[in-house]
Amino acid sequence: MKFVLCIVLIGIIFGTMRTQRQLRQSRNEQERAFIIRTVSAGVLFTIVFIALLLFIPNKARVLLLLPAFVVGMSLVKAWHHARMRLRRQASDRVDFERMKRVQ
Repeated sequence: MKFVLCIVLIGIIFGTMRTQRQLRQSRNEQERAFIIRTVSAGVLFTIVFIALLLFIPNKARVLLLLPAFVVGMSLVKAWHHARMRLRRQASDRVDFERMKRVQ
């Protein structure tokens, strides 16, 4: 039980530090809002996943791990692409404004 508690605490500490770093590195308000939404959705999904693991039988737990991993990695990839799209749009707006000033 102590091992599981240590893993949970390490995960919580890692998650908060990563979120703080992402918020510091964000470039505009849209990106900050997106980070907050994705972090809150990720926490909600994690809580639901852990609750499912607690209440289902052992065989189903093992069968649940593979789809949960695939869905989790797909969400992470989709969120990363959405964040990069927000950054591209913000830089495009800045470039357009800069071009208007040059003329």
